[in-house]
Amino acid sequence: MSKRKISPFTQEILQEIYEDNGIITIDLIADELKGWSFEEIKNRLNQWRYRGVISYVIDDGEIQDFKFLRDKKAEKQEMNEGKRLKIDIYFRQVQATLEIMEKSTASDTNRLKAIQLQQQALNEIPDDLYKELTEVYS
Repeated sequence: MSKRKISPFTQEILQEIYEDNGIITIDLIADELKGWSFEEIKNRLNQWRYRGVISYVIDDGEIQDFKFLRDKKAEKQEMNEGKRLKIDIYFRQVQATLEIMEKSTASDTNRLKAIQLQQQALNEIPDDLYKELTEVYS
């Protein structure tokens, strides 16, 4: 028994179809996706509508009043911005631990703890952002 190859049908693909065409139709979706029947496409759209991701009405077999209720791209962007803020805090912690390590009055225990905390923070910061933040805070 051979399995047919089908394209993935994600909310991102649906968003791209909407951005490219300004509307959503079953035909546009079917043209974009390989291996999906009209019935399978309708079932997926119904699942997303049930979960509150999209909203639409079917009128004479055509999708009407299509809306995205949750924007995956915007949610992802917000998440990336939040991650960027966390990385900024990590970077400032790295700088603070460097000051502790360089203090001549700091005990060996405090220096070792600062080194440990610095390593943990450095592991969280991607290399490209570390370079950028170094340039910003230097």
